[in-house]
Amino acid sequence: MKLTRRRAVTGMAATLLCSVIPATVPSRRAYAAIPQIPRLSAQLNEIVTRRGLTGAGVYIFRNGSLIHASTAGDFTPRNVVNVASASKWLAVTTILTVVDDGRLSLDDKISKYVPAFGDDK
Repeated sequence: MKLTRRRAVTGMAATLLCSVIPATVPSRRAYAAIPQIPRLSAQLNEIVTRRGLTGAGVYIFRNGSLIHASTAGDFTPRNVVNVASASKWLAVTTILTVVDDGRLSLDDKISKYVPAFGDDK
């Protein structure tokens, strides 16, 4: 599979979401009642083991409801992962993807998209 910018952005976004969503996960009792997708849980365990990661978590939401939750390694449903300024690369990559799609130009004035900025760049 060829790694395109869009796939890279999607993968990075998924990784970022996996690192911040655990703060919204329900209690341990509620977590135990959430259905799991066994194949996905097995793949997560395999990736954590193969790459020597401390741990990881996957949380899938549909229509605002948590439909899958699994953790691997040292991660638990209650882990909070500090993202700090790690989202800057995601913002830049997303913007450049929109530029590549022709929907944004880096030479446009900001006021074209945010009128409150007036005619300033």
